[in-house]
Amino acid sequence: MFGPLLPPALASPAPTVTATLTPAPTPPSTTPGTPEPGEATGSGGLIFLLLLFGLLWGTVYLIDASHYPLRTCRRCNGTGWQRSAMFNDAMRICPRCNGTRRQLRPGARRPTGPTRNLPR
Repeated sequence: MFGPLLPPALASPAPTVTATLTPAPTPPSTTPGTPEPGEATGSGGLIFLLLLFGLLWGTVYLIDASHYPLRTCRRCNGTGWQRSAMFNDAMRICPRCNGTRRQLRPGARRPTGPTRNLPR
């Protein structure tokens, strides 16, 4: 149909191309991103450093808590009094610290009596 309109080079049938297939190269036994069995992955050092840092931080905290076992009471913010939620002027003694304004830190030694570790 379009034969007489096309130039002679395009009107002739296309030459046939024969492709020779070569076998694909075989992939290595492991892909480049995966380690071989027994090969270190490299995350053990980070875990070791995190454990070492946690152990060091915990040791320093326990030493500090043994030297300074009391902290400011968080419920009353160190005032010894707790305000009423409904009435602005109503106050009572803080039930967590019993008005002493201090509280035993977590990890500090436990008191052996009712007045142990309390400020005088």
